[in-house]
Amino acid sequence: MMVSRIEQAGRLVGLLYHSTVLDVTRRQRVNLLDTRFDPADKTSPILRVCSYCKRVEHPQDTQSWVTAEEYTVSGGTDVVRLSHGICSDCLRDVTASYGGI
Repeated sequence: MMVSRIEQAGRLVGLLYHSTVLDVTRRQRVNLLDTRFDPADKTSPILRVCSYCKRVEHPQDTQSWVTAEEYTVSGGTDVVRLSHGICSDCLRDVTASYGGI
């Protein structure tokens, strides 16, 4: 993933994200989406997945990101709606290469 600054009149007004697959790693299969999942069901929790490291945001502690396996073992449900984001560790690493934002 690449993050670029968007500036207007010398002022930061946004960020542009561009993702490219660099490597594919086989991992143990974890079923995060139940096959009975109904996309119209708005009651299922939203589970954020980091676009970089693929860890998921811990549902009880939004400052903590864990692997999908850890989420499942700790009792996390597999009937979820997925959303993408970036964890604090990856955000720090990415923005450091731009001198911090």
